[in-house]
Amino acid sequence: MEQIVKNCTNIFDIKGMDTDSPFVTVEGYCTTYNSADLCGDIMKPGAFTASLKSFSPILLWQHDHSQPLGTTEFIDDDKGLYMIAKMPKKDSFVSNRVLPQLETRTVKSFSIGINYRRDWVTPISSGVEVNRANLQEVSLVTFPANPDALIGAISKSVKTEATLHIASVDTLWDSEKAIHNIRSFTGSLETPSSEYKKSFLWYDDKLPNDFTSYKFPFTDVVDGEIKAIPEALSIATGILNDAKTKSAGVNPDDLSHMRDIVSSYYAKMGRSDPFESKKWVTIDDVKNITNRRDYECILRELGCTKNASVYLANKLNLPAIATSEKDEEIKNTLEILHSINLSLT
Repeated sequence: MEQIVKNCTNIFDIKGMDTDSPFVTVEGYCTTYNSADLCGDIMKPGAFTASLKSFSPILLWQHDHSQPLGTTEFIDDDKGLYMIAKMPKKDSFVSNRVLPQLETRTVKSFSIGINYRRDWVTPISSGVEVNRANLQEVSLVTFPANPDALIGAISKSVKTEATLHIASVDTLWDSEKAIHNIRSFTGSLETPSSEYKKSFLWYDDKLPNDFTSYKFPFTDVVDGEIKAIPEALSIATGILNDAKTKSAGVNPDDLSHMRDIVSSYYAKMGRSDPFESKKWVTIDDVKNITNRRDYECILRELGCTKNASVYLANKLNLPAIATSEKDEEIKNTLEILHSINLSLT
């Protein structure tokens, strides 16, 4: 039984290459169906169904079996074979060789290594139609052969640890002034620097030199250093708790990672995770309220807009619970905040 090894190469795009995570996730179509590659061959839908039931290919570097990069998972659909691969950053080859080449796009393609029997293919004028094949491996390679199979993203999980110092809870925050301060402090007058990026939860990596690409700021310059601002984190929490954010050009994975960042700062402040499946204000939350701004922050975390939270905090005239031990006042405050929460969910 004669077997033929064939490599089909596919271009990919790059996203989110500026974060600190144990893994780099590579995902997208490693091959497409019913489209001829530059060799003239066509992969047919379902070609890898049998192979993937009995064998799990790994991700390689340039088809070199001595250079494994990570593990793979596959989703087979009508368009092609979609791959999700994870590369460990603790691997020095991944960190020192692979990632720099991906960032500079020197390496910008996927390639699949397959083998098949002659009776699994149908000859056509340009080459063959591959009806069945064994997928041996997928590689990151330099030169493309199948420009139709685009990979959706290469992304690092965003930083999930609170690495910045946190300003005091009574620090006032104005996003426009904060961004101006951060640009000046980081020397990002013409283009965003790597330090500038740390002040935002998300940016469009396709336009890294465009200041408008940077969204969800949460810091300011305080006492000569960039610090996370509790009020800014509250505002970000409210936005990220709002399902409408999903349509703002941020993919679900990025939203999850952004929430992880915010959660880590809440933990550092000794506060509960604001993204629990059901966000309820606790008695301790209420007891920590000392002024109107504290109420505004809680209202924002519940999903209120900035203007709405200011209006409600003024309109409700809620008591300063920190100066009172009356159970009835605490109960009334909780009921008001929970009613607001229910109306927003």
